[in-house]
Amino acid sequence: METKTVRKKRTIPYNFSEKHIGYIKNCIECEINVAEGTIRAGKTVDNIYAFAYVLRNTEDRIHLATGSTVDNAKLNIGDANGFGLEYIFRGQSSWGKYKSNEALFICARKWIIFDRVTYDCKCIIHKNIAILKDIIS
Repeated sequence: METKTVRKKRTIPYNFSEKHIGYIKNCIECEINVAEGTIRAGKTVDNIYAFAYVLRNTEDRIHLATGSTVDNAKLNIGDANGFGLEYIFRGQSSWGKYKSNEALFICARKWIIFDRVTYDCKCIIHKNIAILKDIIS
């Protein structure tokens, strides 16, 4: 039985509206960014794209990507249904381990370490969101 090598040639084309482009540009300049919208509105992709821009242009080498579990973080940020960092940096990235943690190595100079959000981090995040809501309203 002969096996074929599958080659990924193209990514899904990005189609950002002006609103999304404005949000991504603001992400690059601002320290705190809040996106609000319905399911499948593009919030995750916008943030991944902004993160990819920062990764490409920063001197920092190690970055942390978190989710409720490591697998969740890898799916939402690394894969994201074809819109994740793995696809943005296609041909320049590979999955591996960094100090026994799951990691995506980009351009052999940058590492994204995937980890789960601990309970303490969740509490801090929820407190900050409540403060942001007070500021916004």
